[in-house]
Amino acid sequence: MVVVLALINGPTAKSVSRNERSPTPPPPPKRRRIDEAHHTKSTEAPSNPIIKSILKKSTPSSVSSLPSSSPPPYPSSSPSQQPPSSSLDSEAGKYLKLKTTDKKTGSITKTRIERAGPSFSSSSSSSSSTLKPSGPSSSTTNQSIRSLHTSPPNHTTTTLLSDTDATKLLLEFGKPKPGPPREPERLMPRTVPRAPANFETRHNILVQLHKEFIRLDPDSQKTAIGKQRMIKLANDEEAASALNDIFTYKNIMRNRIFALGKMTPETFKKDLEEKEQSKRKKDLPDGNEELVTGLSPEAEVTALGGYVASLLSLKASEYVVLPPSEEEIRKTKEGLEAADGREECDRCKTRFQVLKEQDKETKSWVTGGSCTHHYGRFIVDGGRRTWACCATPRGETTGCVEHTNHVFMVKSPVRLASVWQFVETPSAPILSPSSETTPPPSDKKIEKAICMDCEMAFTTKGFEVIRLTATRFPTYEPIVDILVQPYGEVLDLNTRFSGVTQEQFDTALPYYNSSLPNKDGPKVLLRASSPLEAREILFTYIDSSTIIIGHSLDNDLKCMRIIHPRVVDTALLYRHRAPGMKFSLKYLVKTHLGRFIQTNENAQGHDSREDANEAGNLVRKRIQNDVRVGKIGKDGIWAGDVMYAFKNTGENNNNSSNNNQDKVVAAK
Repeated sequence: MVVVLALINGPTAKSVSRNERSPTPPPPPKRRRIDEAHHTKSTEAPSNPIIKSILKKSTPSSVSSLPSSSPPPYPSSSPSQQPPSSSLDSEAGKYLKLKTTDKKTGSITKTRIERAGPSFSSSSSSSSSTLKPSGPSSSTTNQSIRSLHTSPPNHTTTTLLSDTDATKLLLEFGKPKPGPPREPERLMPRTVPRAPANFETRHNILVQLHKEFIRLDPDSQKTAIGKQRMIKLANDEEAASALNDIFTYKNIMRNRIFALGKMTPETFKKDLEEKEQSKRKKDLPDGNEELVTGLSPEAEVTALGGYVASLLSLKASEYVVLPPSEEEIRKTKEGLEAADGREECDRCKTRFQVLKEQDKETKSWVTGGSCTHHYGRFIVDGGRRTWACCATPRGETTGCVEHTNHVFMVKSPVRLASVWQFVETPSAPILSPSSETTPPPSDKKIEKAICMDCEMAFTTKGFEVIRLTATRFPTYEPIVDILVQPYGEVLDLNTRFSGVTQEQFDTALPYYNSSLPNKDGPKVLLRASSPLEAREILFTYIDSSTIIIGHSLDNDLKCMRIIHPRVVDTALLYRHRAPGMKFSLKYLVKTHLGRFIQTNENAQGHDSREDANEAGNLVRKRIQNDVRVGKIGKDGIWAGDVMYAFKNTGENNNNSSNNNQDKVVAAK
């Protein structure tokens, strides 16, 4: 009797009792999920997602604790071909159980995930129920999911998982999602901790304030971004008064509205510009401070040699370093004749044709009618993709500005040379130290360094120069500041960016036939008869030894058809981290100098003299920093150049001493 009880209480009795009746596995628990659209939590079981749950559990032991008498959950084979056990998973192998081991800590991570591949077929037996793969693809599926957790992502590996299954969802897990679109601001009083008046009173004051702003700046209502700017301006001013002036709120706002009623639009715009600049200058360096490099003007010119871009850098930045050949130009002209003037609009991407003669009815040089486009860039602000000019989403409108003609731009050097050829800057005179001859006298002095900027317009020949400006570095005395008559017929002067108006262009006097000086500023500008004449005027002041300073000078030199070896480009001096991207001159001046340029694009456009001088100031800012850290000496010579000269001098001295010793030995 004792033996029978011992046998019953032993491990054999346990296995027999387990085989007689196997417990029914519980259904999978309901898992909490989050609705991405409304960000609400739900406890309902997911209907049919690809991944229903990912459960991880870490154990300190590298081997799971199982009874010694229990059979293994699956037969001995390679780990990639072992299907999961059905004692833990349910629904005929719908879930997979994965194990990953950390090599450093030895901890095991168990993952339970719904299998996206073909299902397993179950076969019940009297002793245990195991799962067998229904096809050869199950092992591949198990391998791909296991490698997804144990190896880094490999985009070249092909598996049976499609782009819409677990692989795509797991790879996209954790990526930042764009935020909700920003709602347009409404003319509504903002909430303050202690309201100085009731809602109706504050709203009436806000409406009156907004009406005065619109009266003083009616052009703001032409665009959506201008309307939002006026609404935001009124809301900000009313909220600031309601927050700071609780007891005198009504009197202050009444006086403010009364003062705006007597204000002129010019005074209002000037007041707004002063407020915006004072607000921005808190986080920027003082833009009014004078740049003090600690060097003389001659030493600054000497220090420029360390910033000259190399030939490889110029070629990588799309500078023209060699003129196109005559054979290339001939083939290009044949292609242009076959195209018969058909171009693509640079603004709205519409196909049109450039006419050889002006149309008598429409008085236009191109076909296609008017051009509607966005003149600003496409930006992403807070997850919202909008146009910078009108703050409208992309695809909502065809454009916010309309022009009478379509325009095009030519960037190919060969096609540019087909209009007029590139030439190299005249060579500097080379004089031998022992030569007693002197260079021939010249009325014009060759400059050592200049700051240059060009303004372009759209013509029937493409994008041509219409204004050329050059100033002396670092004093910024004007050298050349002229208008240029392009070869093609003007389609658009591009005044928003060039700053050249039709009145200036029509009333300008010829350059050679006028006795007016060229130092009266942009109000009195002379005009060259062609771009070729403007280039010859510039060549009287520069040669191949002159250093030209500017921002994105590749465009300026292309429009002037000049190949110059010594260039200091601020777009290369202050490089962008992303390849192929460049910082704008406006951004660089605001960031490094604390000044604001090109702020009146809607009225007067850019000023080429201001742009040229600010490019020079950016170079002087870099010189100032390099002098402070000791890279440049007081005489403008770089520290590396001094060390190199000293090294060469030492080598020369050693060579001369060795030669003398050889001579002495030979004499002996």
